[in-house]
Amino acid sequence: MGSSFLCIMFMRVLFFVSLSQLIVFTHSSPSIQPLCHVDESSALLQFKNSFSIKGSESSDPLACPKVASWTLEGQNSNCCAWDGVICDDTGHVIELDLSSCNLYGSINSNSSLFHLVHLQSLNLAFNNFNYSQIPSQVGNLSRLTYLNLSSSMLSGEIPFTLMNLTKLTFLGLSSNNFQGPIPSSIVHLYNLEVLDVYNNNLNGTMELCMFLNMKSLGMLDLSHNELSLLIDETCTNATLPKFYGLDLAACNLSEFPNFLRNQDGLQWLSLAYNNIAGHIPEWMWHISRESLRVMDLSFNFLTGFDGQVPIPLPWTNLAILDLSSNQLEGSLPIPPSSTLRYNIPNNKLSASISENSEDSDSPFEFGWKIVVIGYGFGTVVGVIIGHVVTARNPDWLRKTFGMKQLGRRRRI
Repeated sequence: MGSSFLCIMFMRVLFFVSLSQLIVFTHSSPSIQPLCHVDESSALLQFKNSFSIKGSESSDPLACPKVASWTLEGQNSNCCAWDGVICDDTGHVIELDLSSCNLYGSINSNSSLFHLVHLQSLNLAFNNFNYSQIPSQVGNLSRLTYLNLSSSMLSGEIPFTLMNLTKLTFLGLSSNNFQGPIPSSIVHLYNLEVLDVYNNNLNGTMELCMFLNMKSLGMLDLSHNELSLLIDETCTNATLPKFYGLDLAACNLSEFPNFLRNQDGLQWLSLAYNNIAGHIPEWMWHISRESLRVMDLSFNFLTGFDGQVPIPLPWTNLAILDLSSNQLEGSLPIPPSSTLRYNIPNNKLSASISENSEDSDSPFEFGWKIVVIGYGFGTVVGVIIGHVVTARNPDWLRKTFGMKQLGRRRRI
């Protein structure tokens, strides 16, 4: 399970990093830097001085203290030229990226950060805020379109004042210690494109239908909390947003959500760590056939397959398929040639392939290794794919591997 989980998590990080690169508000630096406003440079320095800089406080191995070079003396006195700071043409600070800066300390309600009222993008991810809470004053930064507080040792409840940030397109709160329910007023963030609350202690029952009016929402990650997600059949397929990323792992689901039938643009889908039992419905093999890149159904109670399983599976750009740790029986599903990782241990699948697969048009080539693996209460026959030779690698994966890898922690 370890290597599979690391692979899935690595792909998840790559997916979110690429989203951040696309969604974060970016500017080209002018040839001549505008002069920073004195009150804003002072606010930045006060914010810097409210923290200690500790080399071990970021989970990002490539972390660096950007604020170390901030000073009002000499040629570096213009805050618009400081590392992590971007100003507009009038000298107002509109972007602040202090992610992975080894910051240690608390964000207080009187923090000078909240004086930077022109901010449009704020990234404080991968620091250590010592389990402090998000002050309600964050709601005063009403121009924000991008807010990333992931992996920053924050706690408490998600403040309702976040819902004042109606221009937000990206909200990242993953891998913290947030508790309590997700505020129902989050549905008023109509411009939100990405909502990521993965790996917290959020709890309560919530209905997927609450996201009906968030028509811009493309990436939703509610996974690995203490949430119970209800999916009402009256919540029709046509009214839900068209997701390109959907992670509902560990959301106490007991069946395959029917609304997935009409999701034709998914790139990432995880229903892992739920209580889904019985057969994988035949329609599941046909959702998002051209776009799907990651499918994770691991750690459920699946026993088999309805109908005829296509050979190969019809996802033409699939990179990762994880069916591990279920109770699947029958013939092994054959993934498409684009697959880079196929994980199937802890099942009862056989390696038999129907005769028509030998004449299929798939260029997929296997290196097979069939082994008997012992697991706790018994011994089952496991089929492990030793290696997969593919004709090509998806461009998106090849390009994304060049980006900085960010670490994630997992809460069991």
